[in-house]
Amino acid sequence: MRVETVPLNNKIRVAAIFDRGVVKPVWFETQGVRVSVQEICYSWSCNEGAATILNFAVWNGKETFELAYDVTAGGWSLRGKKVTA
Repeated sequence: MRVETVPLNNKIRVAAIFDRGVVKPVWFETQGVRVSVQEICYSWSCNEGAATILNFAVWNGKETFELAYDVTAGGWSLRGKKVTA
């Protein structure tokens, strides 16, 4: 079994809960398909230039995705998808 990352950088629509400074993505839409987040596996923050980015490795029960929230601009993107070949 081989796991590889498909690099992406697509702007997406995300439903998230913002609770006392903690962000939790609930679902996102990509290519017209809604993907439910069953688990946030890992989260981290980084800076890209002047922007602060919150990153989330999320799992939908079958696949793992990397979501990024640009705190400065307020937008979400799908950064990558893990696939098993």
